[in-house]
Amino acid sequence: MGARARERAAGYDFPYYREKLVNFCREIIGKEATVRDYSQVRDERLECIANKTVDIVICVHNALRDVRACLASVMAHLGAGHRVILIDDGSGDETRGYLHNFARANNLLLHRNGVAQGYTRAANVGLSLSSADLVILLNSDTIVTSSWAEKLADAVFSTPGGGAVGPMSNAASFQSIPSTAGTDKQTAVNDLPPNTSPDEMNEWCERHSTSAVPSVPLIHGFCLGITRQALDTVGKFDESAFPHGYGEENDYCFRLAAAGFRMVVATHTYVYHVKSSSYTVGRRQALSEQAQQVLYGRYGEALFGSAIRALERSPELSVMRVLAENLYEEALAGMTTFSTTRRPLPHLLSGLDDAQWLQTLQASVDSRIVDGINYPGFPDASLQVETVGSSGKETIAEGFRFYSFVLNAARVNGIKLTPGSKVLDFGAGWGRIMRCFLREVLPSGLHGVDTSDRFLGAARQTGVPGTFNLIQPDGSLPFESNSLDIVYAYSVFSHLPEHIQKIWLTEIARVLKPGGLFVATVQPPRFLDFIRSAEKECVAKSAWLQELRAELTKIKNIDTALEESKFIFLPTNNGKTYGDTIMTSTYVGRVWGAHFDIKEYLDDAERFQQAIVTAQVRK
Repeated sequence: MGARARERAAGYDFPYYREKLVNFCREIIGKEATVRDYSQVRDERLECIANKTVDIVICVHNALRDVRACLASVMAHLGAGHRVILIDDGSGDETRGYLHNFARANNLLLHRNGVAQGYTRAANVGLSLSSADLVILLNSDTIVTSSWAEKLADAVFSTPGGGAVGPMSNAASFQSIPSTAGTDKQTAVNDLPPNTSPDEMNEWCERHSTSAVPSVPLIHGFCLGITRQALDTVGKFDESAFPHGYGEENDYCFRLAAAGFRMVVATHTYVYHVKSSSYTVGRRQALSEQAQQVLYGRYGEALFGSAIRALERSPELSVMRVLAENLYEEALAGMTTFSTTRRPLPHLLSGLDDAQWLQTLQASVDSRIVDGINYPGFPDASLQVETVGSSGKETIAEGFRFYSFVLNAARVNGIKLTPGSKVLDFGAGWGRIMRCFLREVLPSGLHGVDTSDRFLGAARQTGVPGTFNLIQPDGSLPFESNSLDIVYAYSVFSHLPEHIQKIWLTEIARVLKPGGLFVATVQPPRFLDFIRSAEKECVAKSAWLQELRAELTKIKNIDTALEESKFIFLPTNNGKTYGDTIMTSTYVGRVWGAHFDIKEYLDDAERFQQAIVTAQVRK
């Protein structure tokens, strides 16, 4: 504790604080309280804290595997006005090198202690480097979830007198769900429900929370948010009494309470906790016992005990525990056997680079289970060839090239895919490309539409994660306006006549968020050369090429016609809603440009069979 903080703390008076608390409770009781589902107030509440700055301080001491996963999740969910501060507390060479490279690549602030100082001193360094409205001390063995930091800010800043905040978790003492029961050597550690990700638990917490924010006497230190006002008033952790990171958060909460601040739990937020990979079980127990004796000496065993009872009996936390118990029971009851495999979810896959991810997807052609994860299967090779002209590993490689293009286009145009993003495959077929996005997006955010129920049925039967909807060739999209981040269409607009294209361009622009991205392949003028130069043997074996050549003969001076109209439709197949379409970049700019800013018309025959248009909804 610093000298100024000690000076302020000397004036804190618990009887005075109790009087303030009584007056505050009377004031609140005298008002009409309205408690609503959190979903009803979520957008409004998050809008209120949109301008709050947040610093995320992560103290690291080795345990690189957990650190990688933690940082990947933090960067995937880093909001506007949020900053990451890394404190390397004397890690070994491998972790030190990784943090150095990671910080440089992501423009993060990194402070290194050459020799380990202990968690509390490392955390105080991070607090000193912070200047934000809210500073969150986050353990390096955690997995954060969608809007986690924003929701922590919402909980504490929407609470009068809020000074500190923490989330729900699987392993955070009385913030744990479903069970808070531990052992004599370890506080509660709950496994996730079968085949459930941290992000899905976060969504569950949102659905089952109310607008009320519960106040509690203590917050677990694994993910502890402190407001700027609280930090400036109370100061930093007491690193002399609690040097190693056990008990310092409880001491801090008692000091905050004495200064008139409230501690709150964001029941609508879930952060997964691996549980102290930097310490052994024995070391944790010893440190915990030492810290408890210091706390008893400072505040008395009675006060500490009353705080524990308040946490045990908290109505809001108790409700969340009961609801979570039901969730776990239902999840277990729905399984005939306990699966030893896991679902392909972003928190498991985000560490794979592009080469590793493609290799994994191609390996799933031969076996659905790869490295303990159960991937979607594939339809019969004949159906694959019918829809995309190839099958197996070759067809995955082709789809992966387009998926990689979409990801890069998103990055270039300022769109960051996260597990909570919403992506639509327009013309999804049997889900060849949709599965590629499992590395970035939760299944709940993956959507596919197609005019063929047979193809969509193949996607469902082979277990492609996501939702699939049948649409009519000239219909509409079953999504709310401004709801999707990305829509892509592979080899779809290369087959649509002009009047059908205009219907879908309008619909796609409607469902995309402002600034949302639309990426689609189209047939460029070189498609004419392909038709004309096809060898006779190929034409003789292909009814499609025969139809294309027959349609070409019906158009006089087709090169001139294309030059004039910039658009040619060859009515192969049924002709009214589907055929083969050629369009120039000029046409795309004129017609598609009515709805989008055209970012690129890429015609690179060495990379892609068709041209690719990248378009963005105007903000």
